Amino acid sequence: MATQNKEIIINGIAIDPNKKRKKTWKTIIFIISFTILPLFNFLLFYVYVNLSSFTLAFQEHVDGTIIWGFTQFKGILDDFAKSDGEMLHALINTLKTFGVSLCMYPVSIIVSYFLYKKVRGHNVFRVLFFLPQIISSIVWTYFYKQFVSSVGPIAGIVQDIWNFEKPIGALTNSKTANTFVLLHMIWMGFPGNIIIWSGTFARIPESVVEYAKLDGVGWVREMVQIILPMVWPTFSLFLILQLAGLFSASGSVFLLTSDPTVATGVHTETLSNWFYRTMYAGGGTPSDNSLSQMSALGMMITVVACTLSLTARKWLVKLVPDVEF
Repeated sequence: MATQNKEIIINGIAIDPNKKRKKTWKTIIFIISFTILPLFNFLLFYVYVNLSSFTLAFQEHVDGTIIWGFTQFKGILDDFAKSDGEMLHALINTLKTFGVSLCMYPVSIIVSYFLYKKVRGHNVFRVLFFLPQIISSIVWTYFYKQFVSSVGPIAGIVQDIWNFEKPIGALTNSKTANTFVLLHMIWMGFPGNIIIWSGTFARIPESVVEYAKLDGVGWVREMVQIILPMVWPTFSLFLILQLAGLFSASGSVFLLTSDPTVATGVHTETLSNWFYRTMYAGGGTPSDNSLSQMSALGMMITVVACTLSLTARKWLVKLVPDVEF
């Protein structure tokens, strides 16, 4: 190897180190130009916002003075302890909504399994079940509100069941509103994630299914002992994600009960809706302590949701061994 005219000769090929250095800087500038905006967005809207929320949880504004402590956490626990507190009722409605979502989870799997088995009319059912996910939820919500209104087709049925003096709107009465919000959630969530489950079942080798059929395995046994273990990673993943979103379960409660007499009450309100209403009423200014209260509550439910999700993940991974196919 020799040097001539500031060039490096390697195996008879002349390499200019200045050109190599220029190419390196061009590559670095090119990479920075593509990453600077996403990085700035991440630092501003994720890191800064979360750090700010963390500090706000320990702040209380009194006459323009910031007092640090656990006042917000104590206030939230005291509100939960009240039997007539808005926060407690919002939590109960949230748990009800999550319970309905959790019950619909195995239903969606079973329905997707029958569609995978190509029962009679499976293509028609596939379209009908997927329609609510294609059309905007606002459109479905509007038709549902008209269907259960005081002039809707089931107003008389509601009147007879609840012994009302006259037909009423099911979503505008405190006795029936929460029931029909949950019914709407069942309707819209039947079945959920049909495309994902159809794709998951489609990956199962046909040879395995045919071998089970030759052994005389029925549909129920096939589902429990063959199909479910093979799709267990997907099953456990969706279950963990549902547990992670335990306290954010709300359905379409805000769209269905937009009437202030119901939406601002304790009959249908969930924690997500209560978060929004509290922030909207407070104007989002730190001086009214609404930001601090919401930050403290958010931190508490995050800890609980993360604990449940990690515990469930640890248990679900051990429950069924991995199956490779």
